Amino acid sequence: MKKKIASFLYRVVNTALRNSDLSKIDTLGPYCYLLRAYIRSAGTEYNGHLYRGCNLSEEQVSQYRNAVSMKEWKTWRSFTSTSKNQQVVEIFGVNTLFVINVKEIGISSNRAFNIQHISQFPDEEEVLLPAGVLFQIADVQKDEKTKKWVIHLQL
Repeated sequence: MKKKIASFLYRVVNTALRNSDLSKIDTLGPYCYLLRAYIRSAGTEYNGHLYRGCNLSEEQVSQYRNAVSMKEWKTWRSFTSTSKNQQVVEIFGVNTLFVINVKEIGISSNRAFNIQHISQFPDEEEVLLPAGVLFQIADVQKDEKTKKWVIHLQL
């Protein structure tokens, strides 16, 4: 499996979205609109389990742990790449594993799109979450075997 290298545009768009950088709205706003529209038309909606890995600080993990009891809806502001295959995520050597349950809700929800067939890395079984997707944090546990945090999310 090839190691994924994020493109320049991916980094710029997601950094601007994460930081709510309104100075880039004139240039990146139309791109984000077209990207989301294309993903909706070319991708298929996905329901099921997804995985995402990242490296979180203890403070960030603590914020997720505190949010479990709050039952609030949270959001990731950026486009978020996930995989249907947990082993794909493990390759990247991260300290946190997100296990994301995308429940079928009976109507078109535009919450998760299978883009494996249009991805540059089809073997990663990629499902893309659009910018601003809402989720609830169901559980946060430390896996003593792997020493990784496992954070369960519900979309």
